[in-house]
Amino acid sequence: MADLPRNSTDYEANPEPQPPVAEPLPFWLRWSELLIAAIVIGLGVLILVETQDIRMTPMSRVSPRTIPLIVGGGLVLVGIWYAIEIVRSPYTGHGEESEDIDPEAETDWLVIAAIGFGLVCYAMLMEYAGFIIASAVLFFISAFAMGSRKFPRDASIAILLAVAIFLLFDTWLGVRLPAGEIAGWISWE
Repeated sequence: MADLPRNSTDYEANPEPQPPVAEPLPFWLRWSELLIAAIVIGLGVLILVETQDIRMTPMSRVSPRTIPLIVGGGLVLVGIWYAIEIVRSPYTGHGEESEDIDPEAETDWLVIAAIGFGLVCYAMLMEYAGFIIASAVLFFISAFAMGSRKFPRDASIAILLAVAIFLLFDTWLGVRLPAGEIAGWISWE
């Protein structure tokens, strides 16, 4: 019996300090969170009501009300879900501890400059090269700026994503994007 530990702290060689467990905030102190939920719900309802004023044209392949209805309905659902979460799971007031960022970390200006360069390239290429090439270049530069060094994979994803977005808007939604030279090869109109 001498081999058994005397208390629970003997089991651990290096006990880690546990974060303090905070008491939930009283419901009446959470009015600001409920106000945000109410604003989101109200904005969603406003979008749903105002969407009914959008005129329909017989030339539209997809109703111009489709996206506003999805956005308005989504806002109402998210607002209701948020209000339920506020009531069910009270916030304990530990915002910074729950974040996975380091507020003391310095800004990486090289990443910001690289993304800024990508945006300048996007603006310059959009008119001449078209949406697909400009977007693929922007996606590729952004991936590089964020630390990815798998160039063939990043280039493939950038091109596929740019083509998919172009086809979605150009053929399905009927929104004309700057075509450039490559659009004539892939458009099926």
